[in-house]
Amino acid sequence: LVVQFRKYLHLILITTYV
Repeated sequence: LVVQFRKYLHLILITTYV
């Protein structure tokens, strides 16, 4: 599902930011 993918992507983005 696209929604799940977006959620995962957001999580990765936060991890990269931190």
